[in-house]
Amino acid sequence: MNKEAIKKWLAALRSGDYKKCDGIMHIGNMFCAYGVLCDLHDAAFSKESKWHRYIGSDISYYYGASYIPPQVVKDWLGADLWEILQGYAPTIDLISDRAMDFNVVADEIEKKIKIYQHNFFEEA
Repeated sequence: MNKEAIKKWLAALRSGDYKKCDGIMHIGNMFCAYGVLCDLHDAAFSKESKWHRYIGSDISYYYGASYIPPQVVKDWLGADLWEILQGYAPTIDLISDRAMDFNVVADEIEKKIKIYQHNFFEEA
């Protein structure tokens, strides 16, 4: 698991810097929780943004993905964490779509991680 990426993701979700949307990673100036994660990946690795809009639409895609993160982002986050987030109900995309704000989503991500990696957030 990439602890630094996860901590940045949780901080970004709680920052108030992102407007929330549901059902898609990025539309207009809004993001879902996975869109925020992809935006952080983009900032960390891309000199030129990898977000692109579908022609005639406000919907954007990242490395060809518009609903769940592409493999490059899953690999950055860590396959073991991706399994925790998506492999056990409720999934983070479902939580993100139903939650009123990103603080709830960040809390749920932390809960899921703590269940399977109870000492994850402890400092070494």
